[in-house]
Amino acid sequence: MIFSFLVNWAITIPLVLVLFIALINPLWFRTSLLNCIITVTEKLTEWRNYKAYWIYLGMDPMVWHTLTEP
Repeated sequence: MIFSFLVNWAITIPLVLVLFIALINPLWFRTSLLNCIITVTEKLTEWRNYKAYWIYLGMDPMVWHTLTEP
């Protein structure tokens, strides 16, 4: 839980600031900046989930899913 809490706050604060800048931005690159924020957020979420699985399972999540498939 501590890992998830720390990572979430470390990610959320900068992303909220950049999101605020993107929303008030009237220039032509607003859409591309918002798309970039979405992409970065998805990558960070995947990384966080992978690391959390590693912590909780004690092994590589890909190995775990391979072993538990029917």
